[in-house]
Amino acid sequence: MVKKWDLIYELRTDNAAIESGSIERHIVEGTIAEAKPTSMPDRQEFRMRTDEGSELTGVRHGDPTRYVEGLRIRLECRSEHRSPEVATTEGVVVAVWIEHSHKRTPFLHSLYPSPPAPI
Repeated sequence: MVKKWDLIYELRTDNAAIESGSIERHIVEGTIAEAKPTSMPDRQEFRMRTDEGSELTGVRHGDPTRYVEGLRIRLECRSEHRSPEVATTEGVVVAVWIEHSHKRTPFLHSLYPSPPAPI
């Protein structure tokens, strides 16, 4: 069992590597095609149709309620997806932008009644 870990690399602090290009990045833009709650609250997914016509599936990073069908989405990935036939985004998502909107998608936990309060 490890007693102590030493952090030696963290992508979010490596802005220089991303800006210099030593960490490849790829921008994928499209429209959110589906954003329904799943049975796994810690891994909410969405489907998007890219501007090139491909369909991709990805994990909802950030606020999962912001992924609303019909809104535009832009993903910045650490590496590009291999081909249009690949059904998921490859690599690490570095940033997500979603078209500004006040609309929200229900989150899984809001679909179930709250547990009874302790007595």
